[in-house]
Amino acid sequence: MIGGWTKRCHSNALILLVLGFCLFSVPARADIKVLHLRHISSNRALPMVKDLIGSSGKVTEWENKLIVNASPEEIASVEEVLSQIDVPPVMLKISVRRENRSVLAGHDNLGLPPVDRPPGNKSSNLNLGNSLEETEYFLRVQEGLQGFLLVGQSVPFIREMAVLAHRHAGYRQNLDFQLINSGFWVRPVLVGEMAHLDIRPHLEGFQKNSAGLTGMPSPIDLQNLETSVRVPLGRWVDIAGVLREADEISRAIVTWKTGNSRKETTLWLKIDRQQDDFHD
Repeated sequence: MIGGWTKRCHSNALILLVLGFCLFSVPARADIKVLHLRHISSNRALPMVKDLIGSSGKVTEWENKLIVNASPEEIASVEEVLSQIDVPPVMLKISVRRENRSVLAGHDNLGLPPVDRPPGNKSSNLNLGNSLEETEYFLRVQEGLQGFLLVGQSVPFIREMAVLAHRHAGYRQNLDFQLINSGFWVRPVLVGEMAHLDIRPHLEGFQKNSAGLTGMPSPIDLQNLETSVRVPLGRWVDIAGVLREADEISRAIVTWKTGNSRKETTLWLKIDRQQDDFHD
């Protein structure tokens, strides 16, 4: 009984909304159509539809539906646009290979440059005193949304990094940390067979208590630091070179010094469309 009453209330509300559209409609020759959205939210589609019909019609949203009051031609155009954007989200698989090289002073020969040595082709030219740590993982990200690439986990918050963080952090932030996590937020958008990748550096700090334990991380608000790169789908690309040229925080995350050693990170990415029947 309650369920039937609720359905009638919803139907009545929709009828009243449509009647209101009729009373205040703009076009001389107009239709009213309720368009149901399946995959995108109405508040995302609403601005695009408003731009499409302009001042000659009206559109409003209601329970993830768009109610359009416009000419038949304009409604047809709206339906055509929605058929292209109201589609299941594209899921992407970002494969990551991170290589951390520790180089002691005077031991700089690391063999081939990182860009010439794709993942899986290990170099045997490391000198005594140098080390190479390799990590592989992947993440699934919806196109247009962000994913996080971890580069350094619970690493010392060295003085050089602290100075840079203070320079770019928001005013009055407390940066009295002992350890930090570092990495990059990435947001891929497909353009044909390429992925346009927005990359933003990220730091979060930890403070130790009297027992030497760390609590929850506190993100450091790095302002206006973002770079972009285009990556071909299905191919490994080393983005560390781009990050070294992007900004000093990004450069410090992938190349930093401590004592008499220098640590360099090579960050390989490969972006693929996620298949529905994908299994690892």
